[in-house]
Amino acid sequence: MNPRLLNDITHRLENDYGFKPDGEYLRKGECPSCHKREMYTSADEPWVIRCGRLNKCGAEYHVKELYPEIFTNWSERHPVTTEEPHAAADAYMRDGRGFDLAKVSGWYTQESYYSPELKLGSATVRFPLPGIGYWERIIDKPERFGKRKATFRGDYKGCWWSAPGLDLEADDVTELWIVEGIFDCIALLHHGITSVSALTCNNYPAKSLLALAQARQALGRKLPKLVWAMDTGKAGEDYTRKFVSRSREDGWESVAAQPPTGKLKLDWNELHQRNKLDSKMIEESLYRGSLLTAISAHEKALLMFNKTAWNTIYFGFESRLYWFEVNLEKYGKAMEVLVDSFKDLTDDERRERAMMESHTLREIANFLPTALYFQENKLTDEQWYFFRVDFPHSGESVKKALTPQQASKSVEFKSNIFCAPGAYYTANATQHDFMMKRWTEGIKVVEVLDSVGYSSTTQCYVFGDLAVKNGKLYTLNEEEYFEIGKMSIKLKARAVELNINSDLNQLSRDWIELLWQCYRYKGIAVLAFWLGSLFAKQIRKKHKSFPFLECVGEPGSGKSTLIEFLWSLCGRSDYEGFDPVKSSNAARARNFSQVSNLPIVLMEGDRTEEDRFKQRGFDWDELKPLFDGRSVYSRGIKNSGNETYEPTFDGALIISQNAEVKASPAMMERIVHIEFDKSSHTNETKDLADALRDVSMDDVSGFVLKATMAEKSIMETYIERQKHYYQHIRSLKGVRNGRVILNHSQLSAFVDCLACILPIGKRELEETHSFIEYIAVERQQALEEDHRIVQEFWETYEFLNGNDETPRLNHARKEELQIAINLNHFVAVASDFRQQIPELGELKKMLKTSRTHKFVGIKTVNSAINSAWNARRRNEGGDEKPATVKCWVFENPSPKK
Repeated sequence: MNPRLLNDITHRLENDYGFKPDGEYLRKGECPSCHKREMYTSADEPWVIRCGRLNKCGAEYHVKELYPEIFTNWSERHPVTTEEPHAAADAYMRDGRGFDLAKVSGWYTQESYYSPELKLGSATVRFPLPGIGYWERIIDKPERFGKRKATFRGDYKGCWWSAPGLDLEADDVTELWIVEGIFDCIALLHHGITSVSALTCNNYPAKSLLALAQARQALGRKLPKLVWAMDTGKAGEDYTRKFVSRSREDGWESVAAQPPTGKLKLDWNELHQRNKLDSKMIEESLYRGSLLTAISAHEKALLMFNKTAWNTIYFGFESRLYWFEVNLEKYGKAMEVLVDSFKDLTDDERRERAMMESHTLREIANFLPTALYFQENKLTDEQWYFFRVDFPHSGESVKKALTPQQASKSVEFKSNIFCAPGAYYTANATQHDFMMKRWTEGIKVVEVLDSVGYSSTTQCYVFGDLAVKNGKLYTLNEEEYFEIGKMSIKLKARAVELNINSDLNQLSRDWIELLWQCYRYKGIAVLAFWLGSLFAKQIRKKHKSFPFLECVGEPGSGKSTLIEFLWSLCGRSDYEGFDPVKSSNAARARNFSQVSNLPIVLMEGDRTEEDRFKQRGFDWDELKPLFDGRSVYSRGIKNSGNETYEPTFDGALIISQNAEVKASPAMMERIVHIEFDKSSHTNETKDLADALRDVSMDDVSGFVLKATMAEKSIMETYIERQKHYYQHIRSLKGVRNGRVILNHSQLSAFVDCLACILPIGKRELEETHSFIEYIAVERQQALEEDHRIVQEFWETYEFLNGNDETPRLNHARKEELQIAINLNHFVAVASDFRQQIPELGELKKMLKTSRTHKFVGIKTVNSAINSAWNARRRNEGGDEKPATVKCWVFENPSPKK
């Protein structure tokens, strides 16, 4: 191993996993799988790290899996010099692919590739294709180029690549392996296996095969046996079968070889790097290839029986499930007869005949189920087995998740796995138990995530078919989960459907100017909050909170158009939000837990003020815990214990409605308030708004990927700028509330973060910052004033009460320096004087927040008003009122004289 690379890897293994030097080994590392300190590796060549708990764990990692970043930017680590013109390519071949440079010297050159669309370049390892062109592999951070990892030049159809100097016409070449990739070919050559590369799995090298056949026939030499050894997977397996059949028709002796499958699907080069390409592995691969190309179920059964000697075998053939069983007593008797009577037969021939006389072979399903992996949700303690079901007809495969109960019982499996007309499954309980044991033994485990968006446990964003981690974009594999380093993850369900265009070359930035012209600084401020919502979890981890955003304004002021457009930046179409008043507690709870690091929009803009007073099913104050990311509900987990499930709030709350929120000061100070109106609306702005509404989601949905892939730079910018704006907003005259300062400093910081991914002009930034300063001061002033309902109440009270000598409403005595109001009495008097007051329940909620006169409590008061009334009634005669009255009591330090 290169000394510089060895030092880097050793240092990381010691720091990250606690490895300790022990002679020729590094030992006592913590296993990432079982977390026991049983990992070990070679001290001189720590390519493969293994867990010593072979029976209980046996995990194995190539160092490239643990530290992929070391193996991505070869040009930086190995710059080209006059003495080493191929330094990066040599390092890639040696350290990235595990090849002996002495064996591959002169086979390749170091070149470069440049993408004019992405404006990105990279060094490449280029292999000539004589008479055709070349093939080259991108080696510097290839993930930047999307799906492109390599480049072809020239028409290679019908041809293969063979190593320079490899003499395929030599007499000792009796077997020729044909693999998919050049690196797989080189790996086999390192182990003495003559091989060539077809370059792609669907390229049948007819021209090269014909040339080889003609050359060997001219020399009078026998044709070599062909071994088709494409990668595992549907495409590789399908083409392997096709090419074996075609080459046999062309007169070649042909067989197949398949790399082993398991938790890790390794190609020939990866097996070489793990030191697994030994004679045992080659034998196993040829056996797997023979199973792949068997021409009948009987032939496949015989191959498996001869290999394993098992008397009970199940297997799939042509997408049907078969059960094979040998009667051992009959088999033994048949073998005795064959040994005594047929001396000229070989042992294999006797076994085949005996098996044919003593076996039963039955189709037990006209489809083929395959247990792909076990998926579990650690938070809710839910588990499923994930199956793929293939059919013998041309229909597509179906994937289905079954609970352990549904999978383990043959009857339930039968009823739940049926997913096509005419499908049947006749395995009995014993057969099903036998198969389930084999299907699930050592099965891969995939973690299931509840929420669309960000997962703090994996530090990864998952948006349906796409995922982002550490600035890199990932797509679902064929088995519908993401493989990200050592992690295997997927979403439980897609309650929120996001259709994101992953081609960032199509990401338009023209909408920025449209947004500015339509909404000016208010639109940029809301966009900044939207960007911040993509990092709400990270912000709450640092600052323990993330603000709520309130967008209010009269109908037609543009709120809905803005919110719907911002949703299109995340790939969500025709959606604005949901109405919490019309939702049950359970429905609200589910909406709040569906996403993480994405906005939750509450809307009720079509409700009149009078209607709002009548609503009793929802209280804004119940949302206060969301500010800190805490749960607003809990439920019991369905098991025999007493565990509960209390999901945290991981999103960002946006309130979009016509009238501002009416709630307690504690709720109000959590809100950043932006008000929209029609004052600047013209025919021109209407046309601009229509143009913004018509922007294609395909052109802008990449915004969410662009932002999350820039997580590192955005968070660094946020942390730096938030400190600055916190001090600045705190210095504004009159701004004292800590939450107001923090909320608006966070929003200001994300305004600056927009420049990390969008072309925002200096003027736009300055005007937006000035606006945020203004709304911070405004919010502070609003918090120091009573709510409008409370203000109107005291205005009505002052009008109706009269003076302290003959009060109409204040039941308190003058010496008590208090105001005591019986609300039913207040309503009656207000009605007499035709004064409009809010609904009593709403009024009671808001009066507790009164600042003009601080609320003391609800008390029984010796009523001054009733005492005066009773005194008059005693003189005049008549009914008296109760001496005591239950009143809402407020402080009155400066009563009128």
